[in-house]
Amino acid sequence: MKDVLTFRLYTRVARLGSFSAAARECGLAQSQVSRMIAELEAGLGARLLTRTTRAVVPTDRWQDMIREAVDVGIRVGSLPDSAGTARLIGTMHRVVAASPAYLERHGTPALPEDIATHRIVGGPAGAHVSSWQFERDGQTASVDVQPHVSTNDTAGALAAAVSGLGIVSTTSWACRSQVEDGTLVHLLPDWKMAELPVHAYFPMGRASRLAARAFVEFIATELKNEPLDFIGPCLVVGATAESGRR
Repeated sequence: MKDVLTFRLYTRVARLGSFSAAARECGLAQSQVSRMIAELEAGLGARLLTRTTRAVVPTDRWQDMIREAVDVGIRVGSLPDSAGTARLIGTMHRVVAASPAYLERHGTPALPEDIATHRIVGGPAGAHVSSWQFERDGQTASVDVQPHVSTNDTAGALAAAVSGLGIVSTTSWACRSQVEDGTLVHLLPDWKMAELPVHAYFPMGRASRLAARAFVEFIATELKNEPLDFIGPCLVVGATAESGRR
């Protein structure tokens, strides 16, 4: 369970962009958070966060996975074309949300089709999607969307929505704290959106080590009934084959 808690702590650091902010939210010392993340990276043999003087951001390594011999990655959303293999390990629930200030200025959509007249914040949960799909009691609705602001980072999309720049589509877990503290409002709660698939991706295909597949089994089992959230469309979570064999 320590490993699962550490992964969850990683998501808080990455989404908040700060070790100190994550430490305050989780009731831990900043030094403890830094140490736990450092141990996670050392154990996986991969740098998960890039530290700068201004922020901490997730490392985007999807394009380098095969070249660096990464054993396994977790991919949220559609899979890229590749020679690797993948396993569906779950789905994530999507919602739409906006800030109270935005809704006060532009009104609150009562039906999915009302969203067509609103400003849209594009983020990872809606990457490469030109329409949002909704369903309620067997009734379906498709709304064409054209983002006014776009980002490939969940934290950035949420920040834009909190700032009143538009309506965002994200996962229910990702925006949970903002909905709870009132900085975002969950819109159209009676309607369900299409879920996002979550895959474990093995760049080396059948050549992937047994340890990588055992890791995925562990994550799939531990998080089976938990809402999954990863900060970007891809998070590398497996040890590299090279580092794992030292």
